[in-house]
Amino acid sequence: AILYAFTGEDEYLQMSVNGYKKIDTYHMLPDGVHTSSEMTCGNESWRTHESCDISDYTWSLGYLLEATGKSEYADKIEWAIFNALPGAVGPYFKTIQYLSCVNQVISARNSTHISSWKNTPRMAYQPHHYPECCVGNIGRAMPNYVARMYQTTKRGVAVSLYGDSSYRGEEMELIQTGGYPFGNQVSFEVRVKQPEKNELMLRIPGWSKKTVLEQNGKRVPLVMKEGYACLTVCDGDVITLKLTKGFSGNHAPDGGIYFTYGPFLMTLKIEEDRKIDTAEKRQTPDFPAYNIYPASPWSYAVTGWEQGEIFEFEPSQSPFWKGNPVEIKIKARQLHHWELVKEEGIKTVGLVDNEGIDDKQVDCGATIVEDDLVMTPILPDASFIEQNLGAEEKITLVPYGCTNLRLTVFPKYNR
Repeated sequence: AILYAFTGEDEYLQMSVNGYKKIDTYHMLPDGVHTSSEMTCGNESWRTHESCDISDYTWSLGYLLEATGKSEYADKIEWAIFNALPGAVGPYFKTIQYLSCVNQVISARNSTHISSWKNTPRMAYQPHHYPECCVGNIGRAMPNYVARMYQTTKRGVAVSLYGDSSYRGEEMELIQTGGYPFGNQVSFEVRVKQPEKNELMLRIPGWSKKTVLEQNGKRVPLVMKEGYACLTVCDGDVITLKLTKGFSGNHAPDGGIYFTYGPFLMTLKIEEDRKIDTAEKRQTPDFPAYNIYPASPWSYAVTGWEQGEIFEFEPSQSPFWKGNPVEIKIKARQLHHWELVKEEGIKTVGLVDNEGIDDKQVDCGATIVEDDLVMTPILPDASFIEQNLGAEEKITLVPYGCTNLRLTVFPKYNR
């Protein structure tokens, strides 16, 4: 994509476009980042991605966005940053997972369920992991979003990603408000130097079920180009984009179902029993490592979701980490005998298919786990679900980024 931007050779761009289509088809997880444990490895709900790939993936998408001018790449950046990113870190970025999963109902030093790394604490929330690539790289992810919010076009400015901010260009200045992504509208105060022919392009998020564009309080038609609404603005204009979130069920490749609401992936609200991991040698009182265990039921199969009850709340200053900005209640049945998987501790140090840790890595600071393993189970098959269903009840879904423990892809019960 970068070569295309400098040469105009379409062949270069198509290589990137086609490569990312393959990622979407074969390796994409519901939280917006592809599987990665040194390589892409499928799209089943038990698969994980490394946290550094949240940064690398969104960084790369930024070049595709600006090379193509297509809003679909901004949609992908947004989904990864609002879901995968906060899901892989603890409050205020003080802890991080090396490997993060959409289904993780336990997150402890002995809960890593990727086979070649079971003797490492890579799925625990810790201030340090070995090697340090994910810890060092995660701080780049949110700047990838901010850096791609505004683009200069031949006739004006394109707004690709939203959030309260100000933009100062040579020909146009914008002040953006609305509390995105938690509010339902985005507003812009416009300042321009030229009296006319100043074009403002506003991305229409792919998740918006109904979108209304207003200019100085009057509704104007959506004139679309590559996923952007285009309009001519003058100095002093106030532009408002009204968006509509929708609640949707989505079928996962391995037979489960997961749910979205606007820009948020939704997941089961699981109460946490959070304990400081004193065995982690690099944790400190200010930056502790944690073992997090489920303190409420989590083994559910979904039975009915079309009439989900939606409750939206005023977001706090730190909405991902203090309260839930939205909660949705749906019908489910507890699934008996679907439990955490236990396995005797792995005491060996060595590489398996070039993964895992060896003696040299331990000498450099890697932690080896010798505890018995307690891990999140994979989705059960249809016959198991049929035979182990409990009574129907209502469960609560919350945004993925608000959680450390989560069941995101549910077993699906078909009556």
